Amino acid sequence: KIVQVMLEEEYSMGIDWDAIVSDYQSIPFNGFARPSGNEEEDGRIGLGTISTEDCNILLDALETVGTKRIIENSLRESKLNKESTITINENQLLLGGKRGDTYEEIELKEIKYSLLPRISAKGLFITFKPGLDIVKGDTVSIKDRERKSADIFVPEESTVIVGGLFKSIMMDTINKVPFLGSLPFLGIAFRSSGQMLQKTEVILFLTPMLTENEAK
Repeated sequence: KIVQVMLEEEYSMGIDWDAIVSDYQSIPFNGFARPSGNEEEDGRIGLGTISTEDCNILLDALETVGTKRIIENSLRESKLNKESTITINENQLLLGGKRGDTYEEIELKEIKYSLLPRISAKGLFITFKPGLDIVKGDTVSIKDRERKSADIFVPEESTVIVGGLFKSIMMDTINKVPFLGSLPFLGIAFRSSGQMLQKTEVILFLTPMLTENEAK
């Protein structure tokens, strides 16, 4: 499941995943932004695990930090010891739909989450590695070639959470005088429309399910 949260102003720094998940880890990664050149100022992806039961509670609790929007909710098949990729396309995060530019003009950013599941004596581990592709027409530029990764242990009946990916989007706004702005016809004179830049956090929820053969 991929969820986008339009953050309230008091949560503009994002959700404190260190306080929520177990086995918290973070990886230097700028996401949709370009590197600043200062490692201390660049972004980080945070990840860890939570029980699947608590995850359902957390999904409801996200409404307390902002407006929640489900980007994707799908079942994917992946094999042990084989890398798979989850792609988050920035067009998925624009509330107004795709940009109006022509195909050749668009510089589109895609976040690539590479996942490599494996079984050890302790149980299931997933090697997680984030990356960024920039697509323009038929040309793909791969950024962050020297990407850092994290190995995360996934207990049974647990969900992996990956947060800390931010994307600012333009949102339409309507300002109106209380009561007068809601009047039919005459209310037009008492309201105005505009746009504002809204910071959002994009969160990945990953719940692995082993088949009987894989578990053996």
